[in-house]
Formats: sequence, structure tokens, C-alpha cells
Amino acid sequence: MSAFGTNMRELRQAAGWTLRELGARANVSHSYLGKMELDQVSDPTAPTALAIDRALSAGGRLAGLACQAPVSDALDVIGDVDPDPSRPLGEADVISMRDRIWQLVGLDREAGGDELYRVGLKVLGPARAKLAAGRYATQHEADLRAVVAELSQVTAWLAYDADEQSVARRLLDDGVLGAELAGEERLAWFVRDQRCLQSQHLGRPSEALAMADRALADPHTRGRMASISLIRRARALAALGSTEALPLLDRARSELAQGMGSADSPWTAWMHTPEQDLHAALAHSALGLHRQAADLAIRAINGLPAAQVRDGAVYRAYLVQILTVAGAWEDAIEVLAEMRTRCAQVGSTRMANLVVASATRPGTPQPVAEAARAALAVR
Repeated sequence: MSAFGTNMRELRQAAGWTLRELGARANVSHSYLGKMELDQVSDPTAPTALAIDRALSAGGRLAGLACQAPVSDALDVIGDVDPDPSRPLGEADVISMRDRIWQLVGLDREAGGDELYRVGLKVLGPARAKLAAGRYATQHEADLRAVVAELSQVTAWLAYDADEQSVARRLLDDGVLGAELAGEERLAWFVRDQRCLQSQHLGRPSEALAMADRALADPHTRGRMASISLIRRARALAALGSTEALPLLDRARSELAQGMGSADSPWTAWMHTPEQDLHAALAHSALGLHRQAADLAIRAINGLPAAQVRDGAVYRAYLVQILTVAGAWEDAIEVLAEMRTRCAQVGSTRMANLVVASATRPGTPQPVAEAARAALAVR
């Protein structure tokens, strides 16, 4: 069975739907859906994949799998922009931008942000310009501001993965403002949470700690949002050398294990168990608990869904970082050798720079640097 058919069946069964029910929601023939699951037809076209993805609330998981062409071939389709700058934005633009968000998220899981963030900017630019100039249907203003804010967040994430950090920060600032103007407090939290994550990545733990504390003090930060903000606080404390981080991680894990509630923000669904393990691994590493850190990182890698190809490479880059900090040179070389194929598949400068930083750490022996060069030579 194709990856698309397998994932569609898993999501459909998890929703408790028959093929006929999914077909009605996606406006797709149930017999065609059945043939997909039996691998009797090729993967669907992008519009059909998006319709199925949306019906199953897959968040781009299926849309990305359906795009089997090289990323460079898909960019022309996603990056088409409105050729008429005088036409006001309306409801059709809300739908179109949401579709493009799903496309970008799906492709990012496969390929990384290096090429995709420029596509996000290409889609975002005309919409932001019209919104700023007041060229939109006023009855759709809130939805337009919200979807542009979300597209800003997604493009910021892609720029973050491409290690274009100044671009990412500007987009995140725009996203926060847009979400606030739209009255979307949960989306505003999500964008601020990404700013906090970026501060951690850039080695600014005091800044990240202040952001996490501000989020936790906000009455709108509830449920899974609060648990994720606890993880951010724990990471910042660990980077500052405080063992207070460890019970916070345990508390967040316990809370997140309760699953998604009806009142939880949809923008918290991505914090799955492997992602929690990775953040716990990095916190343990910062505190000098190297064996626990490596074990947690390996568990995160092993638990990662196969569809998250980019994350498979990035998680391993973080494992290399953990191992080189611990002085576990042979283990680091083994992981780097295993990464060669993954580096060829993934366009993530963030991942590559993590590997380079680990290989050039003072005291790192030459064989590690050579293994890193070999792993990245295919990029």
C-alpha cells in the first residue's frame, strides 16, 4: 500500500469513519478512496489530497505525502500569486491561503525549509500588502487577518529551519500582531511560543525564560498551551544550570499524556511524545546528564513518525550535538555515518549547521569532523 493510502486509512479509522462518510466530507467518491487504500490507483492530485487532508484534519500530513514530485517542481504550483493587485481580498483568499498553508506544512515535513520559506514569502507578500492597505472585504477581515497571521507563522518556521533567523523573527512579530488584531489569542500564543523556541535555539536562555514566564502568567494560556510553556521554561532553566528544570519536564509530560481535550488549542497537537523526549534530552544535556540525554534523544528518534523525514534528520543532528558535548566520539561518528542518506533528502540549513557546530566544537577529534563533512557532502 502507498504511504498516502496507509496514512489515510489510519486517520479514517481513528476518526471512526467509513469510506462513504469520508467521501461525503471530502467530496470524493468512496469507491475511489477504497481503491487508494488498496493501492489500486495512483496517489491523488494535489487538490484531491488537500480535500481529504482537510476532511480528516490531518494538518498537511496527507497533502505532503501526495506530492511525490521533487520539491522544486511543487514550488511553482504553491507559489502562484494573485496577478491583480487591485482586487480586494475576500473569502476565496482565506480558503486559498489555508490550502497553501497545508501544502507548505506537508512539504516541510518531507523536505525542510530551505526552499520552502521563499515560497511562503512569495504567497504572503501580496496578501500582507492588501491587508495593510485596507483592500479587503470588511466582513471577512477577522478571518483574513487570522489566516495571514498563520501563514506568517508557517513561513517563519520555514525560515527558522533554513536558519534565516532574522527573517523568521520579523515574520513572527508580524504574526503576533496579526493574531492579536484578529482576536485569535490561541494563535497569538502559538506564534509567541515559536519566538521562545527561537530564543532557545539562538542561545538566549534568559530571554526564553522571560517569554515562558510571561506566557504562563497569561490567563489565556491553558491546558496543553500551559504544558508546552512549561517545557520552554524547563529548557531555559536547564540552559541556565538550574535542576529545577527536571520536575517541570516531568509535570509537563504528565499533563500532555492526557491527550487533546475539546478546549485545547489545535496548534498544540504537534507536541507529540517524541518531541517531548527531544526537549527533555536537550535539557538533560545542558545539565551535564549525558547518558540520560542520549537515551532520551534515541527514544525520540525511534518514536518519530516515518512521514516526518525532515525531523528524522534534525533529531539526529541534535543527537550528534548531545554526543559530542559528552565526548562520545565513536557514537557520534556512527550517527553521522547513518545521516548521509538523510542529509541528501532534507533541505534544512538548521540541521546542517547543528552538525557543523558539533564537529567544530573545541576538542573534537578529527575523525568526527571528517564524518560530519562526509555526511553533509551530499547536500
